[in-house]
Amino acid sequence: MIRRIILEGVSLDTFAEDQIKILEYRLNSTYRKCLGFLTHYEKMMEILSS
Repeated sequence: MIRRIILEGVSLDTFAEDQIKILEYRLNSTYRKCLGFLTHYEKMMEILSS
């Protein structure tokens, strides 16, 4: 998923760690059809609570 935003050929080393964390949060907080329209965070909490 990261490579949809940061194209291949661009080194991830050129980005600051806080920029990568923002991107990580953005991707993990996006609703996914394959997860029943839950975010990764919501699905993880669902799994951990059961």
